[in-house]
Amino acid sequence: MTAPSPCIACDASSVGKILDLGPRPPSNRYLRPGETVGDCHPLVLGHCQGCGHLQLIAPMPAALVRSRFPWISYNEPEAHLDAVVSEVMQVLRLPETARLAGLTYKDDTTLRRFADHGCRYGYRPEPRLVFGTHDCAGLESVQSTLTKARCEELAKQFGAADLVVFRHVLEHTLAPAQVLAALAKLLASGGHILFEVPDCRKFLRHQDYSFVWEDHISYFSEISLAGFIRRHGWEVVWSKAYPYALEDSVVLLARPASGEPPPSPTDPELAPDAMRAFGDGYAGVRGLVAAKLTAAHGAGKRIALFGAGHMAARFVSIYGLADLIAVAIDDNPDKQGLFLPGSGIPIVGSAALADIDLCLLSVSPSSEAKLVEAHGAFGACGGIFASIYAGSPLWLASRLP
Repeated sequence: MTAPSPCIACDASSVGKILDLGPRPPSNRYLRPGETVGDCHPLVLGHCQGCGHLQLIAPMPAALVRSRFPWISYNEPEAHLDAVVSEVMQVLRLPETARLAGLTYKDDTTLRRFADHGCRYGYRPEPRLVFGTHDCAGLESVQSTLTKARCEELAKQFGAADLVVFRHVLEHTLAPAQVLAALAKLLASGGHILFEVPDCRKFLRHQDYSFVWEDHISYFSEISLAGFIRRHGWEVVWSKAYPYALEDSVVLLARPASGEPPPSPTDPELAPDAMRAFGDGYAGVRGLVAAKLTAAHGAGKRIALFGAGHMAARFVSIYGLADLIAVAIDDNPDKQGLFLPGSGIPIVGSAALADIDLCLLSVSPSSEAKLVEAHGAFGACGGIFASIYAGSPLWLASRLP
C-alpha cells in the first residue's frame, strides 16, 4: 500500500490517492509542425484523510506547466461580479478613500467595478512584480514569487490595502497556506481579502474527469474553502457560490481572525466515501466515452472537436481519443496551423465543419446553443453536435447510440 502524501492544506501526511490518470502532457503545450508529444508528468488526485482537502499529489513542476506561447490566457466567468461588488460594498461600507489592490489580470474588471462604486484608490502591480520576468510566466509561477517579502515590498511601494482582490489564483498554488500568510502582508489594519475559486462539486457529481488539470492543484467547494481559510487563522466575513454551467464560482470575503476561529463543518460531497466513488468511476466513464466514439468512427463518421483549448486537450488525453478525432476546429488565428496539446490533432478553421459528421463541443455549455444555431446548416445536412461535458444537455453519451 502506498504511504500517504503530505497535505498542502494542513501539512499532515494523510493524503490518499483516489485517482491516478497516469503520465499526461501539459494541456497548453501546443505542438508546432514536426514536433511530437514531449514531457509528461503523472496526474494523480488525492484526498486528505485529516482535513478533507482535495488536491493533486506531487503536481507537475511549474516550469513544465508554463506556456510556451504568450498569447495563451484563461478567461473566468464575470457575469456575477456586479452582484459581488454590490454585496461586498454593503458588508464593508468602504469609503471613497479605501485603498484596493489586485494581483493579476483576473482582478482588473473587479477593481473597475469597485471604482464605479466610488473606491478609486487602487493598484495592480506590473506582472513581472508578481510572476517574475519570464516572458510566458503565469499563475503557475505565483508560488515562487508571491512571498511574504514580495508582498511587504508591494505594500511599501503602493501602500497597505484595505481590500485585496484575489480571483482564481489560490487553486493554482503549491503551498496555499503560505500564500495566505503572504497576502496578509498586503493588508492595512482591519483589511480584507476577496477570494474567488471554482467550485469542484459539479464535475464530481457528473463524474467528469476532464476537469482534473495539472494547473489546478487544489479543488475547493464553498464549505471546504471556508474551512481552509479558518484553519489558517482567518475569519470568514461573507461567502456565496454563484451558479454557472460548468463550475460555480465561490466568492469569499475574509480577514485575519482576532481570536480562535470557529470549527468548520466538512463538506459531505468531499467526504472519503464520495471521493472513493469518484475515483472508482473513472474506468467506466472512460470506457463509455471511448465506446461511443469508436462506434461512430467505425461507422465512417468523421469526428471533430469544436474548440482547441485546454479542456479539449484534456478530454482527448484523459479518455484516450487521439486516434478517433480528425481535426480540432478553432477560429483563433494563433492556434491554426498548430496541433492540439498531447495528441497531434491538427487545428483548423470553422470552414472544415463542412467535411465533418460528428462535432464534439468543447466550448462552455452556456455557448453551445448559440453555436448550434449559428451552424444550423451542419445539423440540417445530418451533422450531429454533442458535448464533451457530462453536465451538458448535449452530453455525448446521451446523444450517440
